[in-house]
Amino acid sequence: MSKSILILKASPRERGNSALLASQAAEGARQAGAVVESIYLHSLDIRPCDACDLCRENDGECVIQDDMQILYPKLRAANAILIATPVYWFTLSAQAKLFIDRWYALLGEKPNPLRGKRFALLLSYGDSDLQTSGGIHALHTFEHMVTYLRGEMVGCVHASADNPGDVLNQPALLDEAFRLGHFFFECCSVHREEHTLGHCPIYHHHLCPGLLLYWRVERTYRRPVETLASRLLLARSHL
Repeated sequence: MSKSILILKASPRERGNSALLASQAAEGARQAGAVVESIYLHSLDIRPCDACDLCRENDGECVIQDDMQILYPKLRAANAILIATPVYWFTLSAQAKLFIDRWYALLGEKPNPLRGKRFALLLSYGDSDLQTSGGIHALHTFEHMVTYLRGEMVGCVHASADNPGDVLNQPALLDEAFRLGHFFFECCSVHREEHTLGHCPIYHHHLCPGLLLYWRVERTYRRPVETLASRLLLARSHL
């Protein structure tokens, strides 16, 4: 049975750099046999969470009648979720954050429908690297969210791309996004002891700065975990 990936494009620009990376990842996933659906969040009516907590009384059903009612069944059905977002003010875009905030309703269901799903992140930013752009904060936020949900983080492709379409001039980066999609259901299937830092046995080489892959590791929300973001910050502190 084919695996399904739900891709959410969270840039206000329909063909922004993160959206272009998402299209590459989608093509990679399709070529690997996955069923892919891509959604442009900025075009949808998604309202903020009201914090009414009625979803806790209604078995996870959100009472806000907007386009999230279309997205909730897709989130439940997908085997994997990939979010593509620019870095705005050192974190995820407003479109991405608004969408993720509304996942709160799903946690009212038993069991949690997001538990065990695979997640990945595509980031684009206008600064020179992941740290100075604040992309590291977006990555860390996303990692902690996945840990809380007891999901499985597959990886992150990040790009320094200021002007719309800049990623099209970076063929190696486009290839990394393609490969993230292509290996979405493989790169977490290896064990931690088979890895060294920054190395993935699927690729058999040290990863380029644009692609960050994860190994399978048991994570629980209340136990301190080593995230990729924390390892990147530690490596930078020793420079």
